[in-house]
Amino acid sequence: MPSVLAAVAHDLRNGKANRKRLETVRHVIVGGERIQENPVRHLAEIVPDAHFTNLYGTTETTIGSVSHHIQPGDSDIPLGRPIAGTWCAVVDEDFRPLPHGCEGQIILGGACIGLGYLDDRTSTEERFRTGVDDPCRLGKFFCTGDRGMIVADKVLVFLGRNDNQVKRLVFALTLSQSSV
Repeated sequence: MPSVLAAVAHDLRNGKANRKRLETVRHVIVGGERIQENPVRHLAEIVPDAHFTNLYGTTETTIGSVSHHIQPGDSDIPLGRPIAGTWCAVVDEDFRPLPHGCEGQIILGGACIGLGYLDDRTSTEERFRTGVDDPCRLGKFFCTGDRGMIVADKVLVFLGRNDNQVKRLVFALTLSQSSV
């Protein structure tokens, strides 16, 4: 999660953590809340061989559905593009796709979509949609409750929540084989 990433970068910069222990870090995958550029940049300076990825998704869509490989100089880090076998769209209140640059609800679809909520038909019908009532003909999709927009190059940007739901957080470091 970005707040943990910021704490790690802070401790490393201030000598409160052992930099040597991170020499084998090759991949840093961050998700669960909006990511800020400064902690990523600071950690990238400390661990220059690491690749950083912003991962977006929900539990209902097997966690990671959209990703963005963070590039040096990314100042406003987007959510990115759908991973293979998934898709995303930004829609209005009637689930019609919005043009690029317009704010709306983020929906996710494809092979990543779960079946629904166990023993909760009402929530399942509200959040999981299928083709019959789908004016977009998008197939089965999940209504995330997140606001976003699609910008240039079909990149998804996160703009906030439609409600006050607290999202689960994901933070992972992948170490090289030599560190195991």
